Amino acid sequence: MIKLTYTIAAIVITFFLLHREMTFAKKQKQLKNYKNTSCQDIKAVSSLYPAIGTSEAYFKYLADCYEKNYDYKAADNCYTKARKYTSAPLLLYKSAMCKEKIGDMHSALDIMHKAVFMLPKNFSLKYNLMMLYYRGNDKNHAQQIACEILSTPCRSDNESIRFIRNEAATMLE
Repeated sequence: MIKLTYTIAAIVITFFLLHREMTFAKKQKQLKNYKNTSCQDIKAVSSLYPAIGTSEAYFKYLADCYEKNYDYKAADNCYTKARKYTSAPLLLYKSAMCKEKIGDMHSALDIMHKAVFMLPKNFSLKYNLMMLYYRGNDKNHAQQIACEILSTPCRSDNESIRFIRNEAATMLE
């Protein structure tokens, strides 16, 4: 009798877990379909939350939708939630840009510093940090970052890096 009870319990638990995984997969597929369309229907994307609310991809996509609709505060909230599931520096960058757009320059700089700390040789992140300082009227810090950019060795010489180095040199003039 006890063996039968354990068997039934195992079947019920397996069924529950399988159902949950299937629901998650279905909602992930819906999210993928939404990605192929525009971000017009934020409510439809938000409706996926109960099933895939622990997905970095979900929060990143929802944040992108909010950004496209110029709701930078909501976008930043989504990027913050997405960062709970990944440490991708791109999310830090996107969050910092949202913070700047809503006027929270101090937080934008803090977040961008974290991204640069994670990828210290990334020219794009350093460039954006330099420009945050510049747009925040902190020319001294912008020039310090410009010096870092110019002193950072680069592995390859491409158009993007040449542009960033030129901008850094201009910042020092």
